[in-house]
Amino acid sequence: MVSICMYYITTDRSKGETVVDAEVLQTEIKEETEQLEENEEAVITKVDASEQLAEPVAYQPGQETAVKNIIAKQHDFLNELAGWGNAESVNSTELQHDRNWMKLEEDVKWLMEEGFAESLILEDMLHATEFLSISSQTGDEMAIRYLHRIFHDLDAHINEEKVDRIWNVTIAFGSEGQQNQLYAYLSGSNNE
Repeated sequence: MVSICMYYITTDRSKGETVVDAEVLQTEIKEETEQLEENEEAVITKVDASEQLAEPVAYQPGQETAVKNIIAKQHDFLNELAGWGNAESVNSTELQHDRNWMKLEEDVKWLMEEGFAESLILEDMLHATEFLSISSQTGDEMAIRYLHRIFHDLDAHINEEKVDRIWNVTIAFGSEGQQNQLYAYLSGSNNE
């Protein structure tokens, strides 16, 4: 049984919207076409259509300014907390009771639920949530650094903030190599 996914992309010019309709067809391929010549190999490449079609960043209606302000404010907070080598001195017990840390947790939740619309950046907010949790529970220096790097890169890209370097750890704007390091860390291979 083979599943074929067909996408129809249309633009409704009256509303300025792009509409994607997906249709999945399941069909059996005749036995003759299933067999390949002995000298040929089949190469199947999985294409994740959601990543190809998703925008890096989308905002809920009327929330773009609020989102940008939160990203900038929390980047500033994380600069003070973890930037320039400060991550080594963070105390997880104090962190759990810090009002700025609690506000960061609230802001990340708000960004996920009310600030950003369906886009790749929601995965960055999920990562931020995971790093917040690890940091709160253990005070893990690298988790705090990664959390800072997410907000650092988002501030640079979304707010066009001038920064000394881009870490490329975000799903919305980053590079695959840096994203893989982040995934490996979250999966437990680097934070033991």
